[in-house]
Amino acid sequence: MGKVDDAIAAAGTYLAKSDSEPISIDQALLYDGKGDHDRAIQLLRAKWNQDPSNMTVGANLAMVLVEAHQYSDGAKIAQQLISAGDNDADIYLVLARLSSG
Repeated sequence: MGKVDDAIAAAGTYLAKSDSEPISIDQALLYDGKGDHDRAIQLLRAKWNQDPSNMTVGANLAMVLVEAHQYSDGAKIAQQLISAGDNDADIYLVLARLSSG
């Protein structure tokens, strides 16, 4: 097992004992980095469904959706975040990737 797999496993062990937004996001991004976009999206959607007002989770979900070429879904999340008042630069980067991709 490689270092990324070790980190994913360690995050899973931690999350089995305690809920942590940063660790959940990190784990999802590790999966995304490995190219397992479906698993990353699944994890981030689960967090997003728990709290759709969470701008951090939403921004990461939008970015992963765009990376997975799920442009329509990524755009919807990005627009929801902007409508909710998120002015984070990451959301605008997602929209820029959508317009150029």
